[in-house]
Amino acid sequence: MSASPVDRETVTLDPSGGIPVVEVYFGQAQAGRFNLYLQDPSKQQTKVGSAGTASGGEIASVSVGKKASDLNNWWICIDITVMAPTGGDGQRYLAVTSLKQDGNSLISVEQSDDFSGNSESLLVYLKCQ
Repeated sequence: MSASPVDRETVTLDPSGGIPVVEVYFGQAQAGRFNLYLQDPSKQQTKVGSAGTASGGEIASVSVGKKASDLNNWWICIDITVMAPTGGDGQRYLAVTSLKQDGNSLISVEQSDDFSGNSESLLVYLKCQ
């Protein structure tokens, strides 16, 4: 699925399953990092963690840190920065964000385009149900 710099999706978690994990794959020989936040139904946001890679073709991951049964109507917010280590304008970037539970991919969001500088900021919002 191609997406704009901001993507909003709904994902169904198995309430009896394990703690979900967010993975971001950075392709096209790009480096990247992301910050992971949880937003509760009252709109209070908490940073859970961050991860990154030094080169393309790698996956960075962070555990959501809460049981799936506690995440109903919560948002998982992923703030991604993709960087072009060797220049930027005209190069392609790729970030694929996946939410996994018990090793199974529940959703994947692909974001790709041309750089308009040396870095791009992307956002993915996943509403849990």
